[in-house]
Amino acid sequence: MDDARPSLLDCTLRDGGYYTNWDFDQTLLDRYLAAMRTASCISAVEIGYRSKPKPDYAGRFFHTPRTLLTHCRSALRADQSLAIMLDEKDVSPADIPGLIADVAGTISMVRFAIAPARIGGAKALVEACNALGVQVALNIMYLNTYCEDASVLAPLADTNAALVALVDSYGGCTPADVGRAVTLAREILPQPIGFHGHDNVSLAFANSVAALGAGASVIDTTVLGMGRGAGNTKTELMSAYFASKLGHDVDFAAMATAVDAFSELHKRFEWGANLAYMVSGFEGLPQAEVMDWLGTRRYSMGSIVSALRHRSGNSVDDRTFPDLSGIATERALASRPVLIIGGGASVAEHLDGLKRFVAESGAVIVHSTTRHASLFDDVNSPQIYCLAGQEIARLRGGHEHMISRPDRFIAIQKPPRLPDSVPEQAQVYEVPHWLEDKGRGNLGPVADEPPMDLALAAAESLDAEAVFLAGFDGYADASLADQQNARDVQSALDQAAARWAGRRVKALTPTLYSVERASVYGLLGQA
Repeated sequence: MDDARPSLLDCTLRDGGYYTNWDFDQTLLDRYLAAMRTASCISAVEIGYRSKPKPDYAGRFFHTPRTLLTHCRSALRADQSLAIMLDEKDVSPADIPGLIADVAGTISMVRFAIAPARIGGAKALVEACNALGVQVALNIMYLNTYCEDASVLAPLADTNAALVALVDSYGGCTPADVGRAVTLAREILPQPIGFHGHDNVSLAFANSVAALGAGASVIDTTVLGMGRGAGNTKTELMSAYFASKLGHDVDFAAMATAVDAFSELHKRFEWGANLAYMVSGFEGLPQAEVMDWLGTRRYSMGSIVSALRHRSGNSVDDRTFPDLSGIATERALASRPVLIIGGGASVAEHLDGLKRFVAESGAVIVHSTTRHASLFDDVNSPQIYCLAGQEIARLRGGHEHMISRPDRFIAIQKPPRLPDSVPEQAQVYEVPHWLEDKGRGNLGPVADEPPMDLALAAAESLDAEAVFLAGFDGYADASLADQQNARDVQSALDQAAARWAGRRVKALTPTLYSVERASVYGLLGQA
């Protein structure tokens, strides 16, 4: 960072790892490093995190082993800094030697993302890194909370931090906000000032230019804007700006090769601004929550936006409906087998066998999703549709005729719910929470009940003699959203095994889940 001109710090693999679980293949890495090397405007590359062991899997760019860092160091220019980030919330000064001493000659910078309320602990972290010959950059989060009064940064003037970056964590700041904040920060701090922009309201580039105009020295960027939530300022866009306006050299052929490589990831993970991120940006709400809600695929965009705007609990559906257990006796459904239908492709592949099984066993069909509901339109067996989240949107898409039949029932979670989540003119029943003490997430003011939880609660409400599964294939190549959905299903199945001593759960179609297996064809008569 010796060049007097402003520069870029690219943090694609660190920030983009939130989508890939910090796994990137070697071909992509080498194309990425080649692009970074040839852009004179890029003064530093942050390759990932270093972390203490966690109780869950995270890839090599979360732990950045020494061999990886050595490879990256050799692929970059000598004048470029190689940086990693440590999670300030999980690290004490005493942890620093164990985390970075072995790579102190390979990396030249450690970054910490710090909330304004925790700035007081920054000095000790800086000193611990400096003692090993490693510079420190501090990213101060939640710019929207201090953009008009940057005095919260004053304690940093007494540290040896090499750079202090202002982070628009919610992506809702405007160029005027950013320009004012950078100006105030430069008046308070002796360190160079950086800026890290999120693109919730599509202002990351404009905000970065405003930061430069106010005297910022370093702008954080990522290729194609890849980063948590709505993503960040785009490296290729800022590189083009630096080449045109500031005279930097950029090999755009190498940059295009990197962009092409990350385009495949973008097709898969689809980061970028959308309506939910826009609302969260302007409302100052954590985009990590929005990521989680979008990832469940249980809620429409409109529902997420509604929840974001009504987090206080207003505008919810708090109506009560009869308990599903009431129909067990009334409709002679008690103690019959239950077949729970999932969303996997195996339902269509084994449809004839599943229909024969229902006809021969007298099973009640419980749809944990309405994805395959139309395939069972012609089955004259009681059917229950579990509407988790905004599953009602699928029910309206061609299934309206089913809600008026006397042997078709709707199962929903207990209130409060989001408005417009219960179909009218339907036989609607509530099921209890699968386990009252089970930790559940929240979507704004309502509890987020996973579909499998609703389905198993429905089976329990019917006092099913046995529970069978179809269409719970699992995910052979799971995205992060798929992984979370898979964990929800497995957790529900594990709870069933612990809770139902005398009631067995069996999968009748191929599955990757840990559950007892059988074949639907092995349970059919020979006729």
